[in-house]
Amino acid sequence: MIEIPPNLDQIELTLFGLGYGESAVVHLGENRWIVVDSCLDTNTGKPAVLEYFDRIGVSAHEAVRLIVVSHWHDDHVRGLSNIVLSCPNTPVCCSSALTQSEFLSYILDYGKIMTQTELSGVSEIKRTLQILRSRRPIKRALANRVILNLPAEGNAESCVVTTLSPSDKEYDIFIRGILDLMPQARQTKKRAPYLRPNHAAVALWIETGTVKILLGSDLEEKGDPSTGWSAIVQFAERPQGRASIYKVPHHGSSTGHHDKVWSDIMAQLPIAVLSPFYHAGKKVPTIKDMERIVTFAPESYITTRDSIPKSKKRYASSVERTIRESVGKIRTVQPQMGWVRLRNAGKFNPHRWDVKLSPTGSRLSALIEARR
Repeated sequence: MIEIPPNLDQIELTLFGLGYGESAVVHLGENRWIVVDSCLDTNTGKPAVLEYFDRIGVSAHEAVRLIVVSHWHDDHVRGLSNIVLSCPNTPVCCSSALTQSEFLSYILDYGKIMTQTELSGVSEIKRTLQILRSRRPIKRALANRVILNLPAEGNAESCVVTTLSPSDKEYDIFIRGILDLMPQARQTKKRAPYLRPNHAAVALWIETGTVKILLGSDLEEKGDPSTGWSAIVQFAERPQGRASIYKVPHHGSSTGHHDKVWSDIMAQLPIAVLSPFYHAGKKVPTIKDMERIVTFAPESYITTRDSIPKSKKRYASSVERTIRESVGKIRTVQPQMGWVRLRNAGKFNPHRWDVKLSPTGSRLSALIEARR
């Protein structure tokens, strides 16, 4: 089904997520787009952002001006290599830590023998890095680095995109963590685990005209003034002003919260969006998380209100044989991709936002009431 794309003077943020996986697209005006991360539509196996572009009649090859890889966890990179292949001339930005020789050695040399590649994102990152190494340079994200600067064009205001993280200390911690994981001579090869907490996440500040958007990635707060959100809120050289739109970090978990982000960086009564995380028994945001978020942003939205269904029910072997002989193989019904779309009213009323939700999306306050 073809949907209506944004007008040339409209700013848009659409966040995708169905419980395991998150990605986003931002329209900057005049058919200029940014893609942040990648997740797959489980019903089609294709990247959600590319399917969205097809529905609104946008050519990713022509329209995407920047691809950002916020971090390397599997729920944020599935299908990333397909997006990169679809946008052969588009620059790609990721944490500077992910471009260093230690990380590349870990992924490219050891990735093929790792036993947890589906959980760690190694396979997808390996494919993506192989494409990038042969075709284009990578933009390196560090704290307060401008990675895209677009002049005003037609009905679109000028736009600046700045990475707010990782800090210098987080960069060093990430590299040391990779070195610790790499096997030495005669050592048993190690598995490829998640690196916790996330020391290479890239938070983004997007400013176009008077509209300011903060995309929090999965950046965590560790209580260290040199890392996480503490480093961002106290850094005097970060972009100034207050954002009216906030992609809440780390799926709304308390680990991504910092009071001063809301008091010092966000505008009063901003619009907040987030995707949930349901995996391996972990479910966030919790009711307590949601209640905390709506105290700061009463107008908050989540991409999907339901968890991913469990694996298909197991029957006795005789019953399963009868089913196979009569109706064939039974597959678990996959959840529908959830999304939240924010579009402003255009150049002459940029701070009035229209919110549209997928059938699985919800206002956070309504979800709180439903779960009580």
